[in-house]
Amino acid sequence: MNDVLVSVHEVVAFWRRELSDYGYLTRERGIYRLAETTPKRPSWMAQEIPAWESLWLPRYLSGEITE
Repeated sequence: MNDVLVSVHEVVAFWRRELSDYGYLTRERGIYRLAETTPKRPSWMAQEIPAWESLWLPRYLSGEITE
């Protein structure tokens, strides 16, 4: 994960934490992985997410689309 994130930004810890908090990544025993399902979020967080995510993300996570 660090190799991917460092290509975008040098402070990878911040982005790992953000992606995990928003449910895009899961963390177990210090290992981060792409979430396998669409994250369930509290209403205060859900209002920050763009509407297109509900259409795109489930299809991406299922492998239906790759971009």
